[in-house]
Amino acid sequence: MITTFRPEGTYIDPAALMVGPDDNIWFLSGLGNQTGYVTPQGEIRIIDAPTGPSESLRPGFSSFANGPDGNVWVTNIVNGRIGRVSPSGAVTTFTVPGGVSDSVFRGPTEITAGGDGNLWFAAGAGFGAIGRVTPNGDISTFPRGDSYPCREPANPNCGRIVELTDGPDGNVWFVTDWQDQIRRITPDGETAAFQSPDVRGPRDLIRGPDGNLWFTSLPNRIGRITPEGNVNTFAAPRGTVENPSDLTVGPDGNLWFTSRNTKRIGRMTLDGSFTTFRTQFGGPDDLAAGPDGNLWFTTQFSNRIGRITPAGEITYF
Repeated sequence: MITTFRPEGTYIDPAALMVGPDDNIWFLSGLGNQTGYVTPQGEIRIIDAPTGPSESLRPGFSSFANGPDGNVWVTNIVNGRIGRVSPSGAVTTFTVPGGVSDSVFRGPTEITAGGDGNLWFAAGAGFGAIGRVTPNGDISTFPRGDSYPCREPANPNCGRIVELTDGPDGNVWFVTDWQDQIRRITPDGETAAFQSPDVRGPRDLIRGPDGNLWFTSLPNRIGRITPEGNVNTFAAPRGTVENPSDLTVGPDGNLWFTSRNTKRIGRMTLDGSFTTFRTQFGGPDDLAAGPDGNLWFTTQFSNRIGRITPAGEITYF
């Protein structure tokens, strides 16, 4: 069943989505200047970014993650800051060294909680170093070992980090644009890269329920990589799945993903069996498993947050 919640009276264009430390479903505004959450009952709260000259996060929210301290952490690509947001809405910001010294839109982007009790992020709009921030706001950076060719060297996004996640091995794993590989960095800053002929344009990357990592890959594949770097991929039926993007583990233990171009949400078992469900109100974008046994998602350009049950039955209100 799909149920959609539309924030009334304001346009926030919810984009990124996750379950927060308070068991609500947190979102980032696609406009880049607000965060907020929706309760499992559909009540919505919007939190504006602070606007003071030393505290500004506005605009440019890029990514967020649950911290080990019970707060939500957000990145800001424009102002070169990382923000800490408490469940009550209190915001504290920390400046990433050199965040916007060379150009605007060069601040931190993707962020994830690591297995070492800190948060890890992509600096320099995803083109720079890998950064680590402690719950107290102390920041350090590590070179990411860029010596890999791009499929299209002239593409301006070549090498940009598009996703970070903590791995089952205690390391942080990430994917970069147009390099067709999956990479790993240890807490000490040592990096490695893994490739496979079936890995093409990986986008999302998550820690799976089976001790491996899973990722989406062009044009219609979901892939698995072991902590040792062994890769397998599974092809979804063409026509129903195209350029799968966001990926999450569902409450049923299966992998769920979005296919924005075909307006579908997909489910894949760990042995590669696919089922898809068609959505409305725009293509589904970000996806997260909720505390209520359902999955929650955002839709492009519709100002809506959706909820889908594992059965996939559809209801509108």
